[in-house]
Amino acid sequence: AGAAVDGGGDSDDSMGVTGPFARAEPPPPPLFASPEELRAECSRRWLRKEEVHDLLLQPRAYGLALADADALASLAPVSGTLFLVDKSQHARFRNDSLAYRMRDTSIGGRVLCESHERYKIDGVPTINARYSQTEDGSLHRRIYSRLAGRGVLDRDLHLVHYLRPPQQAEPATPMELGPAHASPPDTAPLEARVRQLEAEKAAA
Repeated sequence: AGAAVDGGGDSDDSMGVTGPFARAEPPPPPLFASPEELRAECSRRWLRKEEVHDLLLQPRAYGLALADADALASLAPVSGTLFLVDKSQHARFRNDSLAYRMRDTSIGGRVLCESHERYKIDGVPTINARYSQTEDGSLHRRIYSRLAGRGVLDRDLHLVHYLRPPQQAEPATPMELGPAHASPPDTAPLEARVRQLEAEKAAA
């Protein structure tokens, strides 16, 4: 989006000026404090619809960059993997290294077994979500994209998230893919706190 055009002395936001002469609204504050917090949350749960929406609207605020061809070619997803991709440049980005559940078609073929859902923001369908899972059910994938019809929305921008089902959850280092995933979450403070509590309990 380009910078807003100032209409000069006669334009006044208090008078309800709209259109090309209106001043641009500042972007909302990110819903995650840092890329590290985003990685940590993606490793343990699915993103909420408001979080998905915000990530697609202002990915740079979270350190998210578009995955390139080399990263996609070597993709080996684990629980917590999250990346952004431009479908217009990488139409086959869903062809990762995993074997997914398939379903039979009426003409004897087999296609990916994928369910679809539309998320509403403020009562308006805004996000398209696609759900699929591996053959053994050990890893699930969700792909999010924005729907057309709400401002300058880019339907080619897709957010991809992999997560192990809760009943099968186990520690895993999110796959490194892009600047936002350069290192796993720092667990040292939590581990130090656990050791402190154990020492206090032993001394009691």
